[in-house]
Amino acid sequence: HNPSTRRFATGELERFLRRELAGLYDLHLLETHPDRDITAEVEALADDFSVVLACGGDGTVNAVASALVGRPTPLAILPGGTTNIIAQGLGIPGDPLATCQMLRGDALIVAIDVARVGEHYLLHMGGAGYDAELMAVTSRTHKRGFGLGAYILFGARGLFDQPVVNFTIRIDGRTIREQGWMALVANGGDVIARGVRVGPNISFNDGELDLVLFTAPGPVGSGSRSGRAAS
Repeated sequence: HNPSTRRFATGELERFLRRELAGLYDLHLLETHPDRDITAEVEALADDFSVVLACGGDGTVNAVASALVGRPTPLAILPGGTTNIIAQGLGIPGDPLATCQMLRGDALIVAIDVARVGEHYLLHMGGAGYDAELMAVTSRTHKRGFGLGAYILFGARGLFDQPVVNFTIRIDGRTIREQGWMALVANGGDVIARGVRVGPNISFNDGELDLVLFTAPGPVGSGSRSGRAAS
């Protein structure tokens, strides 16, 4: 559970889960914190539990899911962050009661693709250029204060003066050299909100990653190139 989310206080979440899942699960609660390696903590415990529930936004979900890659323990998601694109893309409802209903047995377990970047896993999307800068300048404090609007505020401020840089991209033995202001490696297509997509036919479970390269210096008349690679 990410306690910085405003959706649930820690005690409230624990009481809710114990009430709704009484007799079905033994609950063990972990809280995320900038000074804690939640991925390592979940990894150490995952094999002792039948399911791991991540309550928070995309960052929390990604950190928890990273501990479960290659393990049989399934991940459930209770969306509670600023953006919940991973949950939305998978069709997971935002209603906590619906999440508990799934945990009571009314759930379909699906396998999804992941990408690895160094020692980290990527579930949804990673970027260089404008995307990376936006993630860096949008702090926890801003997200708590403005919610989704924090990304829109800081995104608009930096969009029109984003520098064009040289990208060298190697995919399956091919080298692409291109100038652009943002490169995205996408496992899911939605950005910021569901329905706002960076490209068509991008799927969590098609066995491929999509590269989307934005080649113009701004949103007006901007071009993009896309390609696919096996994950």
